[in-house]
Amino acid sequence: MVHPQLGDVAAARRFTDVNIDDTVFGICYTTGAADKPKSSGQHLRQFDRLSDAQKISQDILALYPNTLIELQPRHMMLVAIEPDGPARCTEHLNFYFIDQDATDPKLVDERQRTAEAWCEIMNQDIEVLADLQAAAHSPTASRTADMSPVWEQGTA
Repeated sequence: MVHPQLGDVAAARRFTDVNIDDTVFGICYTTGAADKPKSSGQHLRQFDRLSDAQKISQDILALYPNTLIELQPRHMMLVAIEPDGPARCTEHLNFYFIDQDATDPKLVDERQRTAEAWCEIMNQDIEVLADLQAAAHSPTASRTADMSPVWEQGTA
C-alpha cells in the first residue's frame, strides 16, 4: 500500500521491515518524518539521543490484534482500534509529547495541529481499510496457504 502522505514512488521505496520476536511487526519509513511532517513541529522538542537517521525516520509497529505504535522524532502516538459491532470500529489516537511539551500552554496550538494532521492522515486510510476487509472476507482469503507471510504480514 502506498499511502498518499508517503510521497512519490521513490519515497515509498525508502522503508525497512521491522520484526521483533515474531510478535511485533511493522515498518520504518527511513525518511518518513522528513517526507511527510505531521505538523510544523518547530516548537516541539525531539527525543534525546536520536541518531541522524532517527531524526528523519518514522517507525510504525503493529501489536496484534488492535494496536499501532507510531514513533516520530518529536512525538509518539498509540492507536487503539476498538471493535463496535461486526461492521464498525473506533480508532483512538493517544499522543505522547516530550516532557513539558505535553502540557505547556504555549504549545497547545502545536499539539492541536499535530492531532489534526494525524486525523487527516488516518481518514485517508478508511477507503483502503474497507477494501482490505472486503478482500479478507473473499473466497481467495480462505486459501491462506497461498498467502506469503513476507508480503501479507497483517493477514497471513
